[in-house]
Amino acid sequence: MNPQSKSSTSSTTFAWSPCNHMLRRSEKNREVLWKLEPAIYLTHPRDGGPIPKVKVSIDTEKALEHTSDMEWSWHKSWNIPIITVRLEVKDPNTGEELLCPRNLYAELIACKIVMDDGKTPILHDVGLRGETKQEIQNGYVYFSGIKFASTSYNNEGMKFHLVITVYIEESERDEAPRSMVSYISPAIFVDSRKTSKAMPTEVENKTYNYFEPFSPEKIENRFIKKENKKRIGSEIEINGDVDGLLNYLTAPNIRNKIRHPIFLVLKFSQAVSIYYNIEKLQIYLLRLIPS
Repeated sequence: MNPQSKSSTSSTTFAWSPCNHMLRRSEKNREVLWKLEPAIYLTHPRDGGPIPKVKVSIDTEKALEHTSDMEWSWHKSWNIPIITVRLEVKDPNTGEELLCPRNLYAELIACKIVMDDGKTPILHDVGLRGETKQEIQNGYVYFSGIKFASTSYNNEGMKFHLVITVYIEESERDEAPRSMVSYISPAIFVDSRKTSKAMPTEVENKTYNYFEPFSPEKIENRFIKKENKKRIGSEIEINGDVDGLLNYLTAPNIRNKIRHPIFLVLKFSQAVSIYYNIEKLQIYLLRLIPS
C-alpha cells in the first residue's frame, strides 16, 4: 500500500514512506504508546469475499521550502500546505471499487525521532495546531489550516516529521487506535526566526484572494495536472467532478489557482454548489427597489 507520489531519485522530492515506528504522545494527562505498524485490515463487504486491495495517495497543494544546505524547512507561523489523502479500496479480482467503511479516520501528526534507551528509534509527538483528525468520506480527507506547534530550536535543533496514519475508531478501546496503514514524511526543519529571503505569506489565506476577479475565458480553459515532468503518462486531464476539483487544487504545475466561488461552481459543476438564504436575499432586493 505504497502512497502514490512523484517517483524521482532526487533529494528534492517530498516523498512519503511507510512508517512502522512506535509513537509516544500525551493524552488526558497520561502517556500513550501508539503502534503505527499495520494492526488491522479491511474486509470485503460481501461474506467470503477476498481481502480488498487498498491504495493510498498523498498529495500536497504546493512544495515545502527546500535548500541544498537546510533541505526541507518550514516556518512555524505558516500554514502547512494543504495535504490530501485519498484511499482507494478495490476488489482484487474484479477491480470493483468498494466503499470505505464508517469510522475510518486519518490523522496528521508532527513528531521528532529520538532513540529509546539509545537503541530503538521512537517518535515523540511535538504537536500541531488545527483539525488534525478527520473521518474519511468518499475516500478523501483534506488537512488544511494546520501549523506546527513548536520549532526545531525548542527541540534541541531536531528536525520534525509529518506522519499520516489511517485507522478505524473503536469506541470501546481506551488505548491508542490500531492503525491500518501509516506514512512518514522527510525531515523538516521548523524555524520561528524572520528571514530576509522570499517566503510564502499568509496573504494567500486572506479572504479577498478567493474573491478576486477572474477572466471568463478561464472557465473554458483546459487544465492538466502534471504529476512528474519526466514520467510518461503522468498527465491527468481535469474534468468537472470531485476528482477534477481535487486534481485542480493539488496540481503543482497550475500556478495562481482561481478559488472564486463562481468560477468553482461553473468549472466544477458536478462537485460545487452555492446555497443562499432566500429570506435575506429578498430583503436585500427590496432595499434596491425604489419606494
